[in-house]
Amino acid sequence: MKGLVKKVGLVVSMVCLVAALLVASIPVSADTPQSGNSSAKSQSAPKAPRASKKALPTGKININTAGEKELQQLPKVGPAMAKRIIEYRNSVKSFKSVEELKNVKGIGDKTFEQMKPYVTL
Repeated sequence: MKGLVKKVGLVVSMVCLVAALLVASIPVSADTPQSGNSSAKSQSAPKAPRASKKALPTGKININTAGEKELQQLPKVGPAMAKRIIEYRNSVKSFKSVEELKNVKGIGDKTFEQMKPYVTL
């Protein structure tokens, strides 16, 4: 009887080991919530950036006459950025070129390149 108990115990141990190896070999996707295992978090693939839900303008927006709502149709322009564009426009009387948008705080080269196809004077 002692021999049978040892064999059963050995079989149970082997099954647990195999199960643990199988679970460890399952890949974790970026969408799967993970527990506190920080090494698993650092190995997961980075999440893709969210797609913008804002509809882009169908025509060009005149940055010298547009109001806040109209400016917010531009890529990367929310309420705060629209206010800054208008404040800058008011401080210089009017934009002389669309490139002048880069003088507005928060609009760098990358943001400007995304906005450029949708703006005019």
